[in-house]
Amino acid sequence: MRAKKLCRHITRMLVNANRRIMRKGTVIHIDQSVGFGLIQDENEQEIAFCLTSLNEDITAGDLVEFKIELMAHGLTATNLRQLLLI
Repeated sequence: MRAKKLCRHITRMLVNANRRIMRKGTVIHIDQSVGFGLIQDENEQEIAFCLTSLNEDITAGDLVEFKIELMAHGLTATNLRQLLLI
């Protein structure tokens, strides 16, 4: 039980640290039917995002910048912004 509490505490600390840092990744999958997509970040970690929170048209293969928040169903990418390659 104590290990579980410690794990939750560490997860909250990491998420709070990540909120201040914009991360980069590539959109690898979008599923319109369920309203979610997946991003693979620079560390090859897959992070889900909700399509309803998007302010721009984002498609699979786009390079994006985002923040991570801890939601009820786990880590979620928020504040997605498409990065343009020059």
